[in-house]
Amino acid sequence: MCALRAVTIEAPNEVSPAPPDDDAALGAFAAASFCAPFELSGTFVGGRLDLSAPAGGQVTSDQAACIGTGLVERLGPDRVREFGLGTYPWGTLDFGLRTNRLPTPVGQTEAETIVDTFRACTPAWEALLIMSVTEGADELTIEEAACVADQLDDTVARDAFIAEIDRPYDDPSLDDAPTVEETTAPLIAAFDACPVAAHLDWN
Repeated sequence: MCALRAVTIEAPNEVSPAPPDDDAALGAFAAASFCAPFELSGTFVGGRLDLSAPAGGQVTSDQAACIGTGLVERLGPDRVREFGLGTYPWGTLDFGLRTNRLPTPVGQTEAETIVDTFRACTPAWEALLIMSVTEGADELTIEEAACVADQLDDTVARDAFIAEIDRPYDDPSLDDAPTVEETTAPLIAAFDACPVAAHLDWN
């Protein structure tokens, strides 16, 4: 489950290895997003991309299994497949952008389910946000990520995590949605309070 996963994507519906048809096996497949290093290659819009990427946080094999199984149970197997869990390494920014382009975008209730599953399964749940919330965050050390986590109240971190998955500020149908500046403000303040060497791009 946490071993290297090599994924080839030749078209939107041609991914190898594909998520298993067996719902019982899907949790273990999805778990790899949270603990395995990935090698992604394939033909994407704009040409060919070869990418090596680690998982998005400090999650053990057992914790990842808890997340994978929990998401299958709470979101349903079809939605887990649609979200590409197990096909890509976890990344908050990538997941939010990708799933909000789906025919049925990820919504607030689903975002809450995802974040609360993380919280129930691993004490490193904040790292899954902090180390992938924006460009450059993946360069943080474990110590830097821990410092940022210490600056965030759990409720504030949960709310920010949900917003970064749901991305209500990208939905033109929501007149009263918070702006991206409002949702990222507590995150930026937490990063600014720590000696973080990585260059972060919040734009």
